[in-house]
Parts: sequence; C-alpha cells; structure tokens
Amino acid sequence: MPRGGTPSATSGGPEGSVTWRVTVTATASDNVGVTRVELYDDATLKSSITAPPFTFAWAITPADNGVHAWTAKAFDAAGNQATSAVVNLSVDIAAADTQPP
Repeated sequence: MPRGGTPSATSGGPEGSVTWRVTVTATASDNVGVTRVELYDDATLKSSITAPPFTFAWAITPADNGVHAWTAKAFDAAGNQATSAVVNLSVDIAAADTQPP
C-alpha cells in the first residue's frame, strides 16, 4: 500500500502586482511503485500527477486569502491508496495599491 504523501510549499516572487506562485510538493513511496499522486486544496482536486516529482504550481491572489487545508493522496498499481495528514497553508496577500499619490 502506498504511503500518503506529505504536502509542503515554497513561494516564488510576485507575478505582476498581486499574483504569487506557490509550489506544492508531495512525497510518496510504495514497495512496488506509486502510480499517481493527487493534490487537494480542501476537497478540491488541484492536480493529478503520474510521475515524480509530485509538484503543483499554485497561482494565488488576494482572493485566495485564508487558510487552505492541503492533502496528498497516493495510489499504487494494485489500486491501494493512502491519504496524508492535512497541512494547512495560510495565504495573506495585501491587495495592490492602485491609488496615485
């Protein structure tokens, strides 16, 4: 049975004025091999990846502010699956200042 992945995240610089990219990464292992890892933001499937590295580039804006509960679900060739513990990621991006001085 696969071991559930452990989601983690790193952030990149801003794109434009208020969009950021966060790389969400999961690790998973199995005695035969992991065939797929799914990454979920709360209950929403964000990415299904069939080969390592199991990463997803998450574009975030101020509309994403708040706490996001991420999980990774790993699958093996026998159809077994395992889900990671929840990893909470907090987003707090200030809206762009659009007022001239």
